[in-house]
Amino acid sequence: MAKFQNELAEIIGNLKRPLLDIIDAATTAELTLFELFGETSDTLPFLDEPKSVAERAAPWFWRLSNF
Repeated sequence: MAKFQNELAEIIGNLKRPLLDIIDAATTAELTLFELFGETSDTLPFLDEPKSVAERAAPWFWRLSNF
């Protein structure tokens, strides 16, 4: 039984890492766009898109973390 738990922990860790990378990349992209172009009515849709990506990935990361 202990071996199964170690394998499960490894699988969960392997699933969490890409989600964390997605959240980090989306947040970095949003910040970079903001720093380069600011926040205007023209840039708002472009700033919202990476934020949306991060917001969709975050709950999955936290769900896996709760295991």
